[in-house]
Amino acid sequence: MSQKRATIKDIAEATGFSTATVSYVLSGKLLQRINKQTQDTIRKKAEELNYLPNFLARSLKAGQSGFVGVLLDKFTESFVPEIIAGAEEVLNQNDYNMVLCHLNSPEEVQHKVNRLLSHSMDGFIIRSTHFDAINQSHSIIPPNLPCVRVARPPTAEHPAALVSLEKIVMLTVEYLLAKGHHRLAIDSNISESRRDALATHLASIGKPAPLLIPSKEPDEILDAMTASHNQATALLSNDRSAVDILLRAQERKIKIPQQFSLLGNDGLDYGKYTTPALTTIAQPRSEQGACAAQLLMQWIQTKKKPKTMLLMPYLIERKSVAIHQ
Repeated sequence: MSQKRATIKDIAEATGFSTATVSYVLSGKLLQRINKQTQDTIRKKAEELNYLPNFLARSLKAGQSGFVGVLLDKFTESFVPEIIAGAEEVLNQNDYNMVLCHLNSPEEVQHKVNRLLSHSMDGFIIRSTHFDAINQSHSIIPPNLPCVRVARPPTAEHPAALVSLEKIVMLTVEYLLAKGHHRLAIDSNISESRRDALATHLASIGKPAPLLIPSKEPDEILDAMTASHNQATALLSNDRSAVDILLRAQERKIKIPQQFSLLGNDGLDYGKYTTPALTTIAQPRSEQGACAAQLLMQWIQTKKKPKTMLLMPYLIERKSVAIHQ
């Protein structure tokens, strides 16, 4: 015979407190009005009785499901778990659960989003180029449903939590100029928006536009940076590609940073294990996820669309950038 599920009334009878007090403690509400000893007693008894909150009843009463959809293109990207972890921590604090949805292509976006909508999602956190491609032509999600973008630029409908591109570019240029690098190169692993922002900033301070190496292949990038006619003394790439460049340079006996400096653009952990260790402009991934979840919770709870939140990048200085004489 299955054991009867403990209720708030059972805990109230076992502890001698009112059902209202027990409900407040277990839901985390009005805790400032309830002394700690009472809270501890109620929580201990709830654990002894194997109490589980009835999320269905709570959601019916509140008119909310307690679930948030998270739309992502790739779970395999090294920084995605950090974004998810940051968002999940905030959602847990608000008694919310996330439903992860992997979007493999633009063609399946509508079907998968509709399936989530049929399960009454209270909102969405979005980081998906596939979603963007479809949503530009027609709105996929109802306009009144809270949606926040993470590590992607905001749109007119959806605010975002992301690292400031302007600050990334300013920090990059400021650091490399201080090291004596006045002629920079970038490879095709850097996004077009970042390349444009870098060129604009360099022009604003009277510096030449960065040399574009139109390749993502480590050997071709190394060939361009070591060519006799090359004037660039520092190369910008994303961390994953920079690590591949460092590994291939080691095999080819190309010395970094002696022959040219290399700066990453993500702050991923595996850059510290290369030889030389990769200097990089870090973007706080977990914080972006947490901020996106905070914005979404604010929107759901207040019914007012929040403003985009910009986070600051920071430098992780290791050994792949040298002073240019």
